[in-house]
Amino acid sequence: MAMNLIFRFFFNILKNLIFKRPMEINETSIISMRVLPTDLDLNFHMNNGRYLTIMDIGRTELVIRSGLHKLVIAEKLSAVASGININFFKPLAPLEKYELHTSVLTWDESWFYLKQEFIKDNQIKASAIAKVIFLKKGKRVKPDYLLKKMGKEVSPPKAPEYFQSMLNSEKGMINLVKEFNKKS
Repeated sequence: MAMNLIFRFFFNILKNLIFKRPMEINETSIISMRVLPTDLDLNFHMNNGRYLTIMDIGRTELVIRSGLHKLVIAEKLSAVASGININFFKPLAPLEKYELHTSVLTWDESWFYLKQEFIKDNQIKASAIAKVIFLKKGKRVKPDYLLKKMGKEVSPPKAPEYFQSMLNSEKGMINLVKEFNKKS
């Protein structure tokens, strides 16, 4: 991670712990940011890879503000993004202000699915779904277990129709990779 991202990351953690109110797991985290010169690619707009790195900051904010970070520390868990499906619609220009919206889309027996959107002037510039798992000593920790430990007895939100299509596509890709790896 580049130095400017480390500063952004730790600045955001401190800001969350000191100044921002806690939030419920079903609320949306919103971070206001600006496209820095170090975020640019050769086309002078935000680099595609930078979106993914900034999304880490959004997911960290959600974990902190929802209180999940306390459980992560207490149980020595690690959070891993195992897949991200992102679509870019319009570029973000140098020094442009934007917001990163992060929310829990749904979860299943193993995974949390987070929706993350880059928004400028009420327009979605990029939209992603991140598949996140929590691990303890290398083993999966079920989302329902984590939520119960946090005192949240909630059911997963109903996912939008497009979500199932995305999951089916992902399963096809996983099968393709397994077949390829068997041949190697």
